Amino acid sequence: MTSWRSDALKLYCRQRGLKVSGSKQELVARVFAASEMGIPVQPTAEERIATTANKKARLLDFGNGSSLPDPSTLKDWLCESDAITSWPAFFLSDITVFLKDDHPGKDVALHERVLNEYKEGKAYRLYEFTGTPYQLHRSSVSLKSTVRIR
Repeated sequence: MTSWRSDALKLYCRQRGLKVSGSKQELVARVFAASEMGIPVQPTAEERIATTANKKARLLDFGNGSSLPDPSTLKDWLCESDAITSWPAFFLSDITVFLKDDHPGKDVALHERVLNEYKEGKAYRLYEFTGTPYQLHRSSVSLKSTVRIR
């Protein structure tokens, strides 16, 4: 690496998102450290855009030759408050069945998942009602405290 020219050292650093300033000795040290740590070449903006487009296409693909339309290209969407009137009715039992199905959160106890959903929904409704973020305060009570909450 000490035989590399400064522009080659700078290119190596630039491709990995590292600083390109400094003396040649600093660049050599930076390149050596990057190669030892296995810092990969960062994708270009075009490569990141292409990767994102491929991920998006896979999410919209049904796998049987058909796919959903790209939501960012659809026009005349209704906002949730207007569209909710056309949603089908559902019951807590439907939600429970859904939560018991195979999904990433299936290993969390059902009551914890339902409670978390309830808390998140309540927090969202509070935000929606007030129009501003509502600051929640929490006070710690130690086990040695004379005040206990049961």
